[in-house]
Amino acid sequence: MFEFLSNHMRDADGKLDSTRGLLAGLGAGVAEAVVVVCPMETIKVKFIHDQCSPNPKYRGFFHGVREIIRHQGLKGTYQGLTATVLKQGSNQAIRFFVMTSLRNWYRGDNPNKEINPLLTGLFGALAGAASVFGNTPLDVVKT
Repeated sequence: MFEFLSNHMRDADGKLDSTRGLLAGLGAGVAEAVVVVCPMETIKVKFIHDQCSPNPKYRGFFHGVREIIRHQGLKGTYQGLTATVLKQGSNQAIRFFVMTSLRNWYRGDNPNKEINPLLTGLFGALAGAASVFGNTPLDVVKT
């Protein structure tokens, strides 16, 4: 999703500035929250609560999902969507902002300058650390 959005946000020279990287990251995080994270986390929490109850009713993953949807509809897999969108969107916005900023800083005026894979890995690690540190308060509230 980030690649799709960022490819549509590049300037005439094909460059993606940090602000557009942040927006593309935000969009990727929102999409990730809606399509994957929220349903999986909602189901996970419901399974944990079920297993802690005196009489668990879910006999496995597929049975549990089927029962949740049968009794609560698809809405039953999307509880906490707003909090998940805020958490995931801000997480990816920070991550891609930092990654885009570091790439742009390294390349300077040459957008075609190659970046060593090890340096790309270092930039990714820094971006991941920044997103964790910057996003922890929202993650704690959401959780």
